Amino acid sequence: MHDGNYNATYLEEGESAELYKTFYEGQSYRLVVSVVDQLPNARVRLLDSKRNVVFDNANYELAPVWDFVAESTGTMIVQIRLPDPADDANIVGGCIAILFGVENTGRRR
Repeated sequence: MHDGNYNATYLEEGESAELYKTFYEGQSYRLVVSVVDQLPNARVRLLDSKRNVVFDNANYELAPVWDFVAESTGTMIVQIRLPDPADDANIVGGCIAILFGVENTGRRR
């Protein structure tokens, strides 16, 4: 189930952005990154509050989706980076969206 927040930005090749997001211990999450067609796949890293790498999609062929369970409650940093351009004369840019979902357990609160 989508968390209801829209997170998007415009990036050009070689640029990066960071998003701070609170995750809750024991909750199952899905992180999805979508880029416009003309952009290369984005590198996504999830960092803890001390900037230690928790996940790096470069280890998974730049997969745009990651499912995980938060091991503790706290704010983490989602880092997005586009690779450097192959040709400085033709730098491509476009919109990147990051969506977060939480597992719907079917329980009503």
